[in-house]
Parts: sequence; structure tokens; C-alpha cells
Amino acid sequence: MMGRALTLYTANLKAWMSRIRLDFGRELTVLIASAVLFATFFYVFNDFLNVQVSSLSLRMRDRFAEVAAAVVLALGAAIAARSLRAERVEPRGFTAMARSLGEEPGVVRGFTLARAATVLALAHGAAWFLTLRYLKGPDAPGERAGVEALMLAASVALALLPARPVRDGKSGAEREFPWLTRGLGAVAVWRVKQLAASRPARVCLGLAACFALLAAWAAWRAAPPFVAAAAGLTGGMLAAMALAFQMAEDLATAWTERAFGVAHDEFIGAYEKVGALLGAAVFAHWRLAWPSPCPSAC
Repeated sequence: MMGRALTLYTANLKAWMSRIRLDFGRELTVLIASAVLFATFFYVFNDFLNVQVSSLSLRMRDRFAEVAAAVVLALGAAIAARSLRAERVEPRGFTAMARSLGEEPGVVRGFTLARAATVLALAHGAAWFLTLRYLKGPDAPGERAGVEALMLAASVALALLPARPVRDGKSGAEREFPWLTRGLGAVAVWRVKQLAASRPARVCLGLAACFALLAAWAAWRAAPPFVAAAAGLTGGMLAAMALAFQMAEDLATAWTERAFGVAHDEFIGAYEKVGALLGAAVFAHWRLAWPSPCPSAC
């Protein structure tokens, strides 16, 4: 039984490598673009943390490093949970294929555990490497074990969340928030769904959320105003980049919407509405971080 589970695990790895090989150009482009974006962000953040903040106060630098470490560890747990949950609920995934072919439940469980261990080791390991190498993580081995236990519990709990089925041809947002469709229009709601499904957009929005948390923490800890201002500006820029990436992808297939009768004004208006939503979210966060109209040092 373990041999067949290992065969499934090996086949899954080969399928992943074949998918990269057959779409090597796209994957290489995404890898290079992601590496450039990460390297730029890492350089700016490292200079900000280890040069600018350290010159002001080493204690402040340690506090920033602790918050950044918490964000990185939480992000690692979330990435692992997303991968595990996607394999569990995806009807065209490798696990579903093995079940449909009549594989024994014990073999499928063995494959699932081996894959889960690999995903957790990669995601959590990368998060711990960044934390211990460049940030400030827990010093005591017991504290590290406790944090890792929390990360494992969060990853498993999020991965086991039940999938929300689509009934009557409507998504959960359309059933629970019908005013969203009426207020934005079908084209704008479709753009929001595209943003949620686009990998570059999700990366940008995730980084924007991290900077939003950093700005809120800076305001709560009464850090120098430029810290929250820089974090807010960076978060807003990343949120705008998500929309720019989505527009660049949509322009390649804009003719399909024209064929469906979508007018140019509706096409542009959808982006204006989505941009207004993102701008309102960034502004609402800024107002929560700074209750006054402008920081005293503005």
C-alpha cells in the first residue's frame, strides 16, 4: 500500500514538472517577473529596516523585525493552507483522479499525507528561513516549536474548511450581496472575480495587505509618521499594480467582450468602479490608522 502511495506521489511530481516543461515560456516569465518584484521589495525593505530604522533606534528595528516576522510566518501558513485546500476540493485534482480510478482509501490517504508534508515543509521552511536569516524570530527552541505548532494548526484548519458550492448558477457573493451586482454591474463584478483569480493580482493585493498592517501597527505604536506614510503609499501603489496587471491581461482578449456586446464605456467604467473600490479600501484603512485628517507631522 505504501508503494502505491509513493507511486502516486511520484506521478504527481512528474505531472507538475511536465506542466512546467510544456508551458515553460509562461512559467519562466512569471518566475523572472516574480523574482524581480521580490528582489526589489526585499532590497527596499532591507534598506529601510537595517539602515534607516537602525540608524534611529535598534529597539525600533527589533520591533519592526518582529512584526515583519509574524507577517511572513502567517503568510507561509496561509500559502500552505491554500495549496492543501486546493488539492482537497479541486474536482480535477490528483486526489480526485485517484479516487475516481478506484484507488483504495488507504493509498489515497498515504499520498495526501506525503503531499501535505512536502507542502508544509516547503512553505513553512521558507518562512522560517526568511525569519531567522533576515528578521527577528523567537530565540528559545520552545518558543519556535510553539509558533510552528500554531502555524501547523492554522494551515490544517484552513485547509479543512468546507468548499462553498455554487447553487442556481450564482456565486456566494451574488447570493449574499445582491446589491454588489446591482451597484457595480455585471462587467465590474466579473473584473472583481478576475482579480481574485489572477496570480499577479493576488500577489500584489497580498503585499498591499501586509503594508496596510504595517501602517496600522506603526500608528498604534506611535512610530514616526513617515513610517506609516511610506507603508500606506507602498500599499496603495501595490493595490493599483494589481489592477494594472489585470488590465494588461484583459487587453489581449478584449475582442471577446466586444463580440458579446460590451461597449467601450462599459469596459472602461468597470475598471473605474473596481479602482474606486480599491481606493476606498486603502483610504478607509488610512482613516482607521490615522483618525485625524492628517498626522501631526504632515
